[in-house]
Amino acid sequence: MIDGKSQAWRDAADKLLEALARDNKYIVADMLIIFLESADYGLKDYTPLGGVFKRAAKKGIISKVDRPTKQALWLSKIYGGQNNA
Repeated sequence: MIDGKSQAWRDAADKLLEALARDNKYIVADMLIIFLESADYGLKDYTPLGGVFKRAAKKGIISKVDRPTKQALWLSKIYGGQNNA
C-alpha cells in the first residue's frame, strides 16, 4: 500500500482533485477516495487528504462551503460545466 506522505501520492491526489474540480461544481472527500482507490492509490488512513484540499484551496481551485455536516463540502472555482452558475 502506498504512503500518503509520498510525493507520488500527493502529486496524484493534487492532480485528481483539480480534475474533479473542473468536472464537478461540488466535491466531497469520498469522491477523491473512490478515484484514488481505483487507481491503486488507496490508503488505510485518509488523514493526508486534508492537506490535498488545503493546497487546492490555497491555489484558488476550491473553497469550503460552510454547512454543519460531518463531511466537508467544497465548491469548485474552476468548474467548466455547461451550467456554470
